Amino acid sequence: MTLPCTLFVATATMLMNIIDLIQETTPLWLQVTLLPPLYLLFGGLGFLVVIAFKWLLVGRYRASQHPLWCHFIWRTELVTGVYENFGVYFFLDLLRGTPFIAWPLRLLGMKIGRRCYIDSSWYTEFDCIHVDDEAALNEDANLQTHLFEDRVMKVDGVTVGKRCTVGLKTTVLYGTSLGDDAALGDLSLLMKGETLPAGSRWQGTPAQRLP
Repeated sequence: MTLPCTLFVATATMLMNIIDLIQETTPLWLQVTLLPPLYLLFGGLGFLVVIAFKWLLVGRYRASQHPLWCHFIWRTELVTGVYENFGVYFFLDLLRGTPFIAWPLRLLGMKIGRRCYIDSSWYTEFDCIHVDDEAALNEDANLQTHLFEDRVMKVDGVTVGKRCTVGLKTTVLYGTSLGDDAALGDLSLLMKGETLPAGSRWQGTPAQRLP
């Protein structure tokens, strides 16, 4: 519970110490110029720690089932905690909506195609997510690759086809697939195990096909 905060405080403290040194030795215009790249540098280094945690503690996520009280649950919850409460807040949120967000997500194991628009960081089992070319994940779209059911964690994949659209604050549950050019509207819920045909449009909770 304390590790993400500890990493955040340690990284921010090192950054502030360097900024203090720069303030004492450089003019104001150079301080302003150096601050953004310095923050990105420390943010990138911090996110490398998140990536290392993921690969060392969990490795590659696969479709699977795990009882609630098992070692895997503790390890994956630790990875998720460090990712969400340190990596996302300190670094990844700055990249949302830009082409650059795909790079750190790929290092975590997500399969992301070319020219994708991604304005969300709601991911856990990264290796189970496949986003194809030119797909759009709008603000806070949630590709939820696991659920706890009767004290069992069930993990499966989510596939978003080419040129698909997942709307604002929409949740896509595990075991689902969106065919090429399919569109899932804002504030919608795609139930587990469903497949959206190519070119179709859906909206609602649970999602219903639109004419």
